[in-house]
Parts: sequence; structure tokens; C-alpha cells
Amino acid sequence: MLFTLAQRGAEAVSIEDYAHLVEERLGLRLRPYQVSVARDVLAELDGGARVVFVSMPTGSGKTLIEVFFGYWGLKSGHRVLVLEPTRVLCEQMLKVWRGVLGDVVGLSYEGICDDIENPSKRVVIATPQTALKCADTTCSFEILIVDEVHHAFGTVLYGDVLARTKPRVLLGFTALVPSYRRAAGIVGMPSDLGTPVFLDYDFKRLTEIGGFSPPLAIADFYDATFDELENKVYDMLFRGVGVNAPARVLRHLELTLARYGARAFCESMHAAIDRGSMGLPPLEFEELCHRQTPSHKARALLRALAKYDLKAVVPILVYTTRKQTAHELAEVMQSMLGLRTEVLTGDVPRRERARLVGRLRAGDLDALVCTRVGEEGLDIPEAGLLVMSDVAKSELRFYQRLGRLLRLASPRRLKYLVLTLTPRTVEYDDLREAVWGLQAAGVDISYLIVNIDELGARKRAEDVVKALVSSSGEAVPYTLLVGGTLPLDPLEAIARAARKPRSDIEWLVHLAFSINTRSGEYRRLLRSLEKAIPSTRVAKELDSAIAAGSVLYIYDPRSLAKLLVAELRALRRACKTSGSVSCKNSMFRLDRKGFLRTLARVFPNSPESLAEVKEWLQEMVVKAEREARESGVPFTITVHPPKYNPVGLCLCVRSTIEVNEEGLRIVLEPQVYYYDIAGPERVKVFSELARLNILAAASLAVRFYTIGDY
Repeated sequence: MLFTLAQRGAEAVSIEDYAHLVEERLGLRLRPYQVSVARDVLAELDGGARVVFVSMPTGSGKTLIEVFFGYWGLKSGHRVLVLEPTRVLCEQMLKVWRGVLGDVVGLSYEGICDDIENPSKRVVIATPQTALKCADTTCSFEILIVDEVHHAFGTVLYGDVLARTKPRVLLGFTALVPSYRRAAGIVGMPSDLGTPVFLDYDFKRLTEIGGFSPPLAIADFYDATFDELENKVYDMLFRGVGVNAPARVLRHLELTLARYGARAFCESMHAAIDRGSMGLPPLEFEELCHRQTPSHKARALLRALAKYDLKAVVPILVYTTRKQTAHELAEVMQSMLGLRTEVLTGDVPRRERARLVGRLRAGDLDALVCTRVGEEGLDIPEAGLLVMSDVAKSELRFYQRLGRLLRLASPRRLKYLVLTLTPRTVEYDDLREAVWGLQAAGVDISYLIVNIDELGARKRAEDVVKALVSSSGEAVPYTLLVGGTLPLDPLEAIARAARKPRSDIEWLVHLAFSINTRSGEYRRLLRSLEKAIPSTRVAKELDSAIAAGSVLYIYDPRSLAKLLVAELRALRRACKTSGSVSCKNSMFRLDRKGFLRTLARVFPNSPESLAEVKEWLQEMVVKAEREARESGVPFTITVHPPKYNPVGLCLCVRSTIEVNEEGLRIVLEPQVYYYDIAGPERVKVFSELARLNILAAASLAVRFYTIGDY
């Protein structure tokens, strides 16, 4: 039955006839690539496919291909239902569809079913919500065309429409369907429709087919640099220092300040205080919120626009995500540059949105500042400059924004794209994520290449490490960096987490770190200890710097030694209790990454810092061994060659500590793990560093054991 439908359509419909119709009624000529894409879809349908999804760059003219399949459906004798995600797009698309196909095209949204129920309307454009409400009638539509079909993936709404409509053919069109959305599929899509076919076309492929020459875009990046006060506030949020708020609130405020500026930050901060999720703000926060100067995002926009002949690039489109930022950007563009500027947000009534777009296209406005509501379906081919005040890290949203500039119908052959990004913050990481996502989807955006790694939030974490190491002269505790606190004594932390007296600490250490005795209770204990590391932005970026190799770490020898000496004493007690003369534990492992981070000290991966840390550890070994030998208790320490696991990117260092005292032979063979070590060069560096680190900890442990103090 399906083959008959596709065959009837192919026989009854000539693409050439459709091309003549479009030229006659719209004055447009179909381009070779549009004809080629239409034929590709027809070939899939002729081969038995019932579901075909097409992705083409925004602005490449995919609407005329959609209309062709409406024309194909009409000529095949079937009704066609076209789904648009919003009412604005319904009205916008109606002009094109009706312009080609005439009055047989109807419109239904806001729950009004009149045109859906009218059999003379052979093609009806509707929102999915209205289509579902009018479900008793939509079963008369045999062909379903979904515009912006990425909205359908991973959602139930479109699946419900499919289940009620029961179309024989489903065609979807969009700019991009990311891989994670493809994997999600359309929830509830009837199984009898079969496996979807995806046809993907990017700028490069369409150019190769022929007839595609989008405007060229020159991309410029401008740093939205913090001033002294903004930088101070951001650092407090980044490190989680001096602010009475949980980690999730700190992360939200940090991201808001970096991405959207002070005005949006202050709005979010006061909302958090009103909800009771944040205490009284520091004085620096209040000072930032009370001053009247433009935020770093507004200053960057002004610097960027000053580089252009504004009369030559108007109309200008500016994108940001937050309403507060949109209004601030519009204010500075109007007051300081004299640009006639309006704001398009979700608060603007639907009809007013269309009026604003019309004024911009007619030249009555110079610029339009948009939030997310303007990322999809906004058609302004006349625009000469697009500014992204923040980066939509979703590759789909990023690509949709780009599509507002690179329109096929544009009268300009050269356009400009400006991104204002806050250096050494999450914003450059947002750009990296969006770019990677597009590259993974096969989209060529080589004109956006920039050295992101040098400008991301990781770089700020590296700078914090360098500054603290420089001022203190030694490797800095990880906990001081990520939470602003000195590391807890590990024995005190264990006793507190277990709610046991300090007198039981040796046996607690034995049970928690000996893998042959580690029960669920003690795994939970270790997990609670790991919570000492707050989930601040700097923790994530510091881990990223460690994984990248720009920051190195060791474990604090004294903290590590306290755990080792606790186990040595537990073994001695076990020997005396059992009457044995020799006790050994080769199952003692410090292998939980989260807990080990609480013991870590970090420093820059530079020859100078590395040499200083090695010298510090070596001096510690010499001093601790000398003092331990002065006690007269015989001991030996052996650090075995480290073993590297390339799958887990971890290095395991095993040592043997043997102490002979009062006729007892105590042997401890601890294994200590180092994580996030990739590449032969770093394995080599860490092997030497870890060996010296464990030797220093073992030497201190023997000194503590023999002398009896910490």
C-alpha cells in the first residue's frame, strides 16, 4: 500500500512542474541542491521508507522542499498536515505555503479546529497541541510534515499526535538533529512506521551538489573582561569562599555573572535570598548590584560595535539568554551609540513580535536584541551583523542562532558574526561544547576556530594555583583551593564521620581501607568523607587541569602518614591480642579518588615547581628517617616500581613497611592510587613523583610509630 502511494506521487508529480509553479507565484527559482534533496527523499519513499528526516542549514531554503511534499501529497490525492512548534511559525509559514498552493492551505492553532475539520483545506498548518486536540479529525491526514522536527525527539507530544493521526508517511525537516536526540527518538512513535531514515546536508555538501552559496561570515571574538570588582565577586563564587549559600546556588550565580553580567546576576541573587536558599550577601556583592555602570557584557558589546561601520551592517541582531541582559544591551546601544533598538523576549505579545521584525526589515529599526524566542524561525536575511552576547552551548541552539545570519535570500555576500565571551570562565567551555557538538554532527564550521583552551575556566583555575603556590612557596592543599579551608586531619575526619571516639580510630582505619574487610558500612563512611570536597566550579576546572596535565599533585605526606601509622598500630594490637609474633596486611589500599582528593596538594606543571616539590619531599624523607632511627627501633621501607593502568588512567604505588619491635614483626604493604594520568610523559613524571611522595609518607609513618607523636 505504501509503495503505491510513493509510486503514485512520483508518477503524478513533476519536480519541474513544481519549480515552474514556484517561479510563477513567488518569483523564486529552485536551486539544484533543493531539487536534489527532494529527489533523495522521493527515492527513499519509493524504496519503502515511511519516515524520512532531513537536516539542512537554517536559511538554506528547506521550506520550499517542505512545500514540494505538500504539493506531492495533493497531487497524490491526500490531505497533508504540517506541524509547526509555535503559533508565530504557523503564521509565517502560511504565507509561503498559501503563496505556492493557494487557498487549499488552512491554518489551525490555539485549539481552533475549523480548518482541520474543513475537507476543502487539503493542507493544514497547525501546532501539535491543536492537532492533538482535534485528533478525531486528524486521522483524515495521510501525510504528516513536521517542521523543526528536532522538537519531536525525546518528547511525548509528537508521539501522541502520530498515534492519533496514523499517517502513512512522516517527513521531518530541521537544521540539525543532534546525536543524543536521534537516540531518544520520538517517544510513542507507532512501530508500524518502521525505522526512520536520516538525510543530512551541511553547507559543504549542499555546495558540492550545486546552487548553494551562502553569505560568507567573518567571525570575531571579543573578550568581555571583568573589572576589578566583578573579578573579585566572580572569584568568590568560583572558589566558594565567603558566600553563605549551598554549592548549587554558587554555581548558578557564578554562571549567571560570567554569561549574562551583573544585572542578571543581581536578579538571581536576590531571588535566591528571597527563597531562603542564600544568606546575606557579602558587601562586594551589594556594591556590584548598587552601582550604575554597564556590566562587562554591555562594555564588550560597545567595544565590538565600535569596530564596525554601523551604517553598513544594519540591521543588527543581538542574542542573549536573559531578559535583564537583553534590556541592558538595548539601553546601551540606544543611549551610547544612538542605534534605534528594541527588545524581543517571550514577554512581547505575538503580534508585536511580528511588527518588530517588520520594522527591522523595513529599516525603521537599526537593531533587535533577542532572547531564545528569536532563535528559531526569525527570518531577517537583510541582517549584516549578528552578536552572540553569550554562547548557547547546545549545538542546536548555537546553529539556530548562526542561521539567523547565514540566510540564503540575503542581499549581502559578506556578513559579520561577533561573540563576546568572558575569558577564563565557563563561557569558552560553552563555545567548545557547542563547536564539538556541531563537528560531531558533521557540520563544517571551520571559520569559528579559536584557541579555546587558553581562554576557558580551566585557565582561571591554573592561574589560582600559580598565584597561591607563588605566595606560599609550596604545593597548595586541594581543599584550600576548592572550598577555602585547610585540609581536615584525616583521623579526625574519620572519627567524626563514623561518630566514634578517637580511641577507636585505628580499627576504623583498618576496616575502612583494608579491602578484605571493607563492608558496605565502611564504603558509606568513605563516601561521606568525600563530601568534604564542595561541588564548586573551581573543583571541576581544577580536575580538568589535572587531567590535562597543566597541574600536578601529590598527597600530603603528613596526612597520608597518619593513616599508615594508624594501620601499623592496629596490626601491633592485633598481634598482641592474638599472641602472634608476626602480623601483615597486604590488603591496605587508598584507592578512592574522592577521598584522596581531600589529601591532595597541587602545583603547576613547570620545571621550577616540580623541582621544588621533589626537593621538599626529599628533605622530609631524610629528616623523618634520621629521627626514626634515633629511636633504636629497626625498620625497612621499600617503594616498589609503580604500575600503570592505561584503561583507568591511574598509577598504583605499592610499598612495604616493616617494623620490628619488642619481638613483633609488623609488615604493612599499602597501595596508593594516583588518578587522571594520561600519556607516556606524564606517566614518567608521576612515577618518579609518586615514588618520592610515598617514601616521604612511609618515612613519616615510621617516625610517628617509633617516637609516638605526629
